[in-house]
Amino acid sequence: MGSGIVHGCTVGPAAPEVVSPVAHTACRIPDEVAHALAQQAVDEQWAARLAEQAGWTEPGDYTRVQAAFDLLAADGILARMNFTCCPNCGHTEIADERSDEEAGTAVARASSLAVGRLVVRALRDQGLSVDWPEKTSARIAVTGLHWRKPLPPD
Repeated sequence: MGSGIVHGCTVGPAAPEVVSPVAHTACRIPDEVAHALAQQAVDEQWAARLAEQAGWTEPGDYTRVQAAFDLLAADGILARMNFTCCPNCGHTEIADERSDEEAGTAVARASSLAVGRLVVRALRDQGLSVDWPEKTSARIAVTGLHWRKPLPPD
């Protein structure tokens, strides 16, 4: 993006990275110009991430966690990623999804020691580091993550 003046406002490398609603209002940038600047910034970031992603030689930890949750499902554990806003809501809402065939649930922490051990094993089987004191009152912590979630396909 080049530098310039739009209605008395500096745009380009000297301007802030993001066109904020405050800057938009204060500078009276027309909506179509603000939208074009924002779209250009998003497109540049998207292209940069695609280029970075092309150089990945192995799956990131997002893919490993997702694979662990797939293993848990195969073991009869109802497990969800990105399920709700917080653990409290997750534990409340997952009960609505649980069937009689499922052995337990896993959202932010395990519902029993046996389920917790299955969760820890599934995560470790995917090469992830896990810290858990084997207490249902404690969250299972996945440590040392390198979270490389691939962008969705076009």
